[in-house]
Amino acid sequence: MFAQGSFKMIKFFFFLVVIIPMYGCVSPMALKDQLPIVDYTSKAKVIVAVLDKRKRVTQGKPKDFIGVAHATFGIPVDWDVKTVIATEKEDADRNLSDWLKYRIVEGLNQKGWDSIPVSFVGYPDIKEIDNKLTLYQADMIYLFVLKEWYFSINLNWVSAFNFDTDTELYVYNKFNSKEFFKNFKERDVINESSSESAQNNVLRAYKDQIQQILNDDELKAYVSNSLLRNQSDDKQLTRKIIPIKVMLKKLTAIQALFDDGLMTEKEYELEKAKLLSKI
Repeated sequence: MFAQGSFKMIKFFFFLVVIIPMYGCVSPMALKDQLPIVDYTSKAKVIVAVLDKRKRVTQGKPKDFIGVAHATFGIPVDWDVKTVIATEKEDADRNLSDWLKYRIVEGLNQKGWDSIPVSFVGYPDIKEIDNKLTLYQADMIYLFVLKEWYFSINLNWVSAFNFDTDTELYVYNKFNSKEFFKNFKERDVINESSSESAQNNVLRAYKDQIQQILNDDELKAYVSNSLLRNQSDDKQLTRKIIPIKVMLKKLTAIQALFDDGLMTEKEYELEKAKLLSKI
């Protein structure tokens, strides 16, 4: 009885010193305000994927781990997606990669892009890249690889907290044989405000970081040049393809994904049925 009562007291104490200071009396930031704002558009259909390669995760932290909060007496407490940044119902079941991927796609599409979320098990090879582009009839793949994505925040006073990120961005496309790669590694010092909750400070830091990557000048130049090359090729090559040949290519692509264990049997049969119904 004593042990059970003590456990309840510990949970209540945790709620008082960690959860309440995190939210305060401030409403969570609305989803529309969490989305990155992209200052350019693309007519290409883009696959968006986020791969979690954080060292802390490979060493045992769960994939929904996002950082550490120091509560009373400076005791560090792990924070995760569900506890801190799950502002939408579906977020409760998302890990960090899925949480970021959803907001990247929504941000791009609100700007007029045609982007879709897709998952990769690991770094893709050329075969998997071609299969994904064919299967989803996409033009480009934006692959974000998280090497670090971590904050340490003190809940005892309003000051600032460190937000460390190390993100690799790969862009593969069918217009240009040369892929784009850039590493974004930095420590941001996030100044807190007494009028904001710790939750909203984290949400804003996430938005700003993704926004900075998507609006990178080198990335924009690469995307623009790739599309210009595609438009030039269109003038020289006919794009009228016999439907059955397109269908066979797509069937080959999903067969390869299934053979490589990247698609379940149920997913494979569903996608195959969809394709065959169009013949």
